Amino acid sequence: RVMQLFDLINGLLNRDAETYKRHLSIERFPVIPISAHSGLIGFYPDCETLHSLIKSYREAHNIVINLEHRIMNHFTVDYETCSVLQKTEAFEYAMDNSAGDDLQKAMWYRSYNAETWLDRRSNYTRSLAVMSMAGYVLGLGDRHPSNLLQHLSGKIVHIDFGDCFEVAKTREKYPETIPFRLTRMLTMAMEVGGIEGSFKMTAINTMRVLRDNRDSLMAVLEAFVYDPLVSWHYLQDNPSHPSTSSANPAADIDNPLFLPYHIFGKEQQNLLLTNTNTKTNINTTSHPHPHPHSDSVSDSASDSDSVSDPTGDKHKAKNTDKDKWQMANPRAIAIVQRILSKLRGRDFDPKTVLSVHAQIDYLVADATSSENLSQCYIGWCAFW
Repeated sequence: RVMQLFDLINGLLNRDAETYKRHLSIERFPVIPISAHSGLIGFYPDCETLHSLIKSYREAHNIVINLEHRIMNHFTVDYETCSVLQKTEAFEYAMDNSAGDDLQKAMWYRSYNAETWLDRRSNYTRSLAVMSMAGYVLGLGDRHPSNLLQHLSGKIVHIDFGDCFEVAKTREKYPETIPFRLTRMLTMAMEVGGIEGSFKMTAINTMRVLRDNRDSLMAVLEAFVYDPLVSWHYLQDNPSHPSTSSANPAADIDNPLFLPYHIFGKEQQNLLLTNTNTKTNINTTSHPHPHPHSDSVSDSASDSDSVSDPTGDKHKAKNTDKDKWQMANPRAIAIVQRILSKLRGRDFDPKTVLSVHAQIDYLVADATSSENLSQCYIGWCAFW
């Protein structure tokens, strides 16, 4: 599904004059499904993870790999138990007392000549910006240095798309409140203009194309959200998991009943499959699928006794537990609405439509905020 989305985005970028002349695209790799729960992922050659690049550089120059982490622990007694304000102070202290130019120098040392280095740097900056915008719309999380690869051409390749739809942002411990990875090492490795140069121009053009073609993107993303393989199952018939669904889909985001199917244990998965298979088929015209593009989503999640079919005729039907299994999951509806708000420029204020430039400014500010970065778990390497 993710590769299908990237293929669509590449097609949209190729049809736009501004993005076409800059050769903007997302690096893809083959994914071959074999069964409902297995498949093959193609190997992307001539790549190395950012973690490996930074580690190799530091080892070659006798620099401690976890230098910034040591500085933070030296600044405070126990970084993990500190408040947000204390973490921010320790994080900024570590940034002020370390160089952070490891990736920049690693790219220079690995280039054959200055011309190759310039090409790699341009490809790196543009590919990072394009994927940052696509990842933000998809709600992609868990962007630690081992999930970002750099090709010999300099382009950034992303792997591991398990945390989509902002699930990393809504978790209770170590939430990823940043929209995409834009740490100081990534910034220092850019062109001379830094974030304000080629990166921001590429991000603006990419987001403009995505917003102009939001209908096409939503068609693919809706299929992604409602795909049974990544569905958000109810556990209403499980007595050990009573339903706490509310009429507001957004209120159910943190509800464990709406977590992705694959995180449940084996017994819970079997129970889900058993409950699903034993349900009686219900006429879908009695419970039409709510249109996810609607500005209001509360009606689709409420237990209303009156529903309308596509022809406009109203049918009286009393909702039962069986009916709720067939209805769209409020969590999925909330996800679709969230994606649509991003593509409309209403992601920061539902009442205000931001311009593309203003939206990018807000996103960059969130991605580079020391307060947001300091809350990530240590393995995310926000100090890199």
